[in-house]
Amino acid sequence: MKPSLSLRLHQMALVKRLKSQASYKASLRAAVRGLWQGTTDITQFFEMFRSAIDRGFEQAWAEGMREVGLSMADITPEEREALDHMKIEERQYIFPFGLDIEAADKASGAALEPHLKRVELWVKRYNNLRNQAKQMAQNDPLLEWVRHAEESCTSCIKLSGQRRRSSSWTRFGVRPQSPGLECMCGAGGVDVCKCEFVPAEGHATRGRLPGWRVC
Repeated sequence: MKPSLSLRLHQMALVKRLKSQASYKASLRAAVRGLWQGTTDITQFFEMFRSAIDRGFEQAWAEGMREVGLSMADITPEEREALDHMKIEERQYIFPFGLDIEAADKASGAALEPHLKRVELWVKRYNNLRNQAKQMAQNDPLLEWVRHAEESCTSCIKLSGQRRRSSSWTRFGVRPQSPGLECMCGAGGVDVCKCEFVPAEGHATRGRLPGWRVC
């Protein structure tokens, strides 16, 4: 049996997304490495990180919209406000990160790897943006909750396979990487959830949404 059109489009989008996410990660790592080595200062580090965040967040949002048949030309004022707010929110953590790198740089004998591991936490926000873009999409697409982790928390297992309109997911107050999910609660706010919304065909799941909130 051939995969559905929506599944084929999602698979194609997945390949492009992985490349874009890898580029975002590479930009952040380059900024960290430069400051750790002493080839750039903290002001340059801030500008490099800020620029990468602005580009990466725009790209992630565009990917989410594209998966539900929209482009950035279709973005609403509410969506733009949400995206810009997330950029501003993310920027406030750049300078403290830079200070930590300066305090444990190459000249002091500190290793680079711990700083690069922290970059992974920044990269996890990428999928969060994509899912929010799909959830806020003005064409109200049908979205299925899909798990990608081999072992998932109770919350994500309950929600797995649920197919609802984006407006319904918004009304329920949940999306992948939501703070109230069991996996997110246990991680103390770090984006560890690997689930995502996937555009679906057919009919929405009927009935009430299974209880999922843990914290």
